[in-house]
Amino acid sequence: MTKSTSLKYMAAQFLLLLFLLCGQKYALGATFNNPKVEGYGLDYCREWTQNCGWPAAHAFCKSKGYRKAIDYKWVKDNQKTRIIHGGQVCDAQFCDRISQVVCQPKTVTFNNPKVKGYSLDYCREWTQNCGWPAAHAFCKSKGYRKAANFRWVKDNQKTRIINGGQVCDAPFCDRISAVVCQ
Repeated sequence: MTKSTSLKYMAAQFLLLLFLLCGQKYALGATFNNPKVEGYGLDYCREWTQNCGWPAAHAFCKSKGYRKAIDYKWVKDNQKTRIIHGGQVCDAQFCDRISQVVCQPKTVTFNNPKVKGYSLDYCREWTQNCGWPAAHAFCKSKGYRKAANFRWVKDNQKTRIINGGQVCDAPFCDRISAVVCQ
């Protein structure tokens, strides 16, 4: 393999990794293109000229029953907008709007959760803090507060301990088969 081919290969791997990471983020959320507030575009600010950007995106998501915003895009395009807290309509040239917002659901179910390529072990540490502690730790690693529910199975798959990273490949290794995070 030449140096040029090697660099192209590494660049392709990097782009694939970036796509997978970004794709996971969007797969876990609901995307709203050109979000509206009572018929007008969502203003960039949550209140009149205050709490702009993330606060407005979070408020929109919460108004739709989601946990929070995980991404947003905004544009300067001179459209009328509505402030989400307060309801004022902005029709001046300085009115910017959020053109896309991705909202994170209040709960997300992870079927067959993985830790660095292996099934999530039933225990948070080696043979200790099993069940709920492992489920909670997994949810926290994904940006959620805690686990709301989980299921586990005994099926002799290799697992990885979430705290410590050890791989368990013994017959007694149990795994969490699903976890609901909130």
